[in-house]
Amino acid sequence: HAKMARGKMARFIVKNRLTAPEQLSLFEEDGYCFSPELSTSSRYVFYDRNQPVKPIDITVQKQPDAKAPGCFCAF
Repeated sequence: HAKMARGKMARFIVKNRLTAPEQLSLFEEDGYCFSPELSTSSRYVFYDRNQPVKPIDITVQKQPDAKAPGCFCAF
């Protein structure tokens, strides 16, 4: 399930042209949603509302990119 959720998140990033890691908190698909209580500024945790025991941990690091300042990499 986590692998499928990461793929959906990658599509969400591209489709919505996200430019800042904070925008990942808007991801809600197939029951997965952001958990601000379990997340930090560099570690975003998403969980399945149907199975809250298995959170998906996404580490976010800003990457310098001459073409797209503020670009980031997740996973």
